[in-house]
Amino acid sequence: MKHRWLIVSLLPLLSACSKNADVEQFVKEQDGLVTEIIATKDADSAQKAFDAKKDDLKSKLAPIKTARGFQVSKENMTALTTSLTNGVTSVCGLQLKALSNPTQSAKYKSLCDEYTSTMTSN
Repeated sequence: MKHRWLIVSLLPLLSACSKNADVEQFVKEQDGLVTEIIATKDADSAQKAFDAKKDDLKSKLAPIKTARGFQVSKENMTALTTSLTNGVTSVCGLQLKALSNPTQSAKYKSLCDEYTSTMTSN
């Protein structure tokens, strides 16, 4: 009987440690940013879109990266990994679309490098 009481009393603490909502919100915002970047007309607009949200996303990603085990469900960790992978692939893919314009291509490469660094740095 005492064990049940202990488990019941720890449940609020375990749910308070959960970062699932944070992961879900980050994925939503991150995916939205990637969509916005891809929809821009040129590299300067893409960079401006990224710069506007970079610091906010970076600050939200930092505590998520340290989440372990029970703090984030397997499904949410998979969604986070997928979102980050797709984001890097999409943003960096813009450079290939601009190969015929060396100036734009160089700017997209710079954006790719900065985006990748922001989303993968510790």
